[in-house]
Amino acid sequence: TTAKQERRRRPAGQIGIEYVPTTLITPHKFRKVLYDTPQRLRVSLYVEASARINVYIVDSPDIDRFKSGRTFKGEEFPEVKKLDREVRLPSDFYDEWYLVLENSSSAPVAVHYEVSF
Repeated sequence: TTAKQERRRRPAGQIGIEYVPTTLITPHKFRKVLYDTPQRLRVSLYVEASARINVYIVDSPDIDRFKSGRTFKGEEFPEVKKLDREVRLPSDFYDEWYLVLENSSSAPVAVHYEVSF
């Protein structure tokens, strides 16, 4: 599986919401976005998709474990069309983490997501 990667950096200590335009994820692919881990270890996620997708939060050192299907440090939200929740990141998360949006279906899926710290 290949992925499109983006990097979203926010100056240390800055709190706010990041709005991302709707993106299309092709069949059997995923999009991963790298974020800095916030000091308070809490992020609010809002994801809305045109069909069910899998949403993951993956600690940056574990991204290769995730890609190979092994156990990874993070959170998993399988088969969601809409996700609106605050997530507490583990205290041993490194300085960066990935938001991974996976389309496991055979059709493209339009996805809109927002991340706030």
